[in-house]
Amino acid sequence: DMPGDEWTGYLNVADHPEYPSGSAAFCAAHAQSSRLFLGTDELGWTVSVPAGGSVVEPGVTPAADTDLVFDTWTDFTQRCGYSRLTGGVHFEDAILAGFPLGTDIGTGAYEFVQAHIDGDV
Repeated sequence: DMPGDEWTGYLNVADHPEYPSGSAAFCAAHAQSSRLFLGTDELGWTVSVPAGGSVVEPGVTPAADTDLVFDTWTDFTQRCGYSRLTGGVHFEDAILAGFPLGTDIGTGAYEFVQAHIDGDV
């Protein structure tokens, strides 16, 4: 147990409403527009973080070299959005509410750009 006035999130917590998670929506929008543009859910992206390479806890975390592997855009969306939960910024309900909003925005953004490319606008 920890008194509330002693708790702090791993990330800075902004002074705006908690619900829905705008960050989870951004994660989903980026993934959806990329998925539609590329025509596949496959991503195959690895981000390597050296031991001690944390911006928040430099020299401390991660304890060992760490690879973050994103096999698909769906995986990216989930892990990107849920990083807000593990970072102490959002509760799960806010993340789950952000995903469909972002997916719709990503679809709309893709369709808007594609209409211009196709000369339909």
